[in-house]
Amino acid sequence: MTPAALQALASADPDGLEGAGRLVSSNPARALGLADLGVLRAGERADLFVTDRAGRAVLTLSESEVIHHIDTLDLSLASQPARAPFKKVS
Repeated sequence: MTPAALQALASADPDGLEGAGRLVSSNPARALGLADLGVLRAGERADLFVTDRAGRAVLTLSESEVIHHIDTLDLSLASQPARAPFKKVS
């Protein structure tokens, strides 16, 4: 999602950016039965990326650890297998 698209969602949602965040993260996670995902809260796992205004990723966190920052990539983390399997949704 581009920053402009997220801003458009935030402008249309009565709860602003917080509501737009729920729309694109916690609501889909809950719909897929992944209630422990999709929130930014102390003590919770976090996979998150931050973009600049042009939509380029400038920071990426996986399992709450920085794996990419600006033009760097921690290949030791990126090459590890996923820490948790995906759940199949039928």
